[in-house]
Amino acid sequence: MSFNTSKVEKGGTVYASGTGVDNRVAIWSGTGTLEGDSDLVFDGTNLGIGTDSPGFPLQVAGGSHTSGTIIGGGAIQ
Repeated sequence: MSFNTSKVEKGGTVYASGTGVDNRVAIWSGTGTLEGDSDLVFDGTNLGIGTDSPGFPLQVAGGSHTSGTIIGGGAIQ
């Protein structure tokens, strides 16, 4: 399969097509049409939620809510 092009295909069969914004995760409809772009940005190394330029492996801009246990392996700053 190929992604980040104007279509998603395998073996010559086109499963989805459309255009999006560079580095943004696309939102596809159930019919294979591009609905829009999400607030998730992946720059090839870092994933950002609510930010266009993440500077860490995971960067969240804004508040968050968790209902489970958070386990950290380093210092909390």
